[in-house]
Amino acid sequence: MRDSYGGAFMFSIVFTFIVLFISFLAITVNYAKVFRIKNGVIDILEQNQYSNDDYRKSAVIDEIDSYLAGFGYTNGDNTGISNHCKDEGGEFTKNGACIVELDASDGRDSSAGIYYRVYVYIVGSIPLLGNNIVMPISGDTDIIYAPDYYEELEV
Repeated sequence: MRDSYGGAFMFSIVFTFIVLFISFLAITVNYAKVFRIKNGVIDILEQNQYSNDDYRKSAVIDEIDSYLAGFGYTNGDNTGISNHCKDEGGEFTKNGACIVELDASDGRDSSAGIYYRVYVYIVGSIPLLGNNIVMPISGDTDIIYAPDYYEELEV
């Protein structure tokens, strides 16, 4: 009887370690994917010199949404994400990225220009507890100098 109890106990320990290892591996792969998505969104913003021009702005947002859809990244219906984006003062794209416009003269650089902070989110849930875990990952673009700044220099 003692051997059967010891075998069942050893099986439960091995099973627990397998579950922990697979969970850690899944979190690591998901984190790497979201980090890559964030860098792609930043590249799109920098390449297009994202600005407040409505036509250009909507074209860039559409390009970002198609990029996110290509990865299968859709977090647009999660209220925790949209609340975080609104608290940061950002614009929420259709597929779930948050773009926040920041002024470069607020301490990052002494020049007049803007830069953008991009938030993408890892969303996970704990099956037994039913809680969603939302972890934002952010990154900043380079400074994008506003055309008004150059016009002021020429005067």
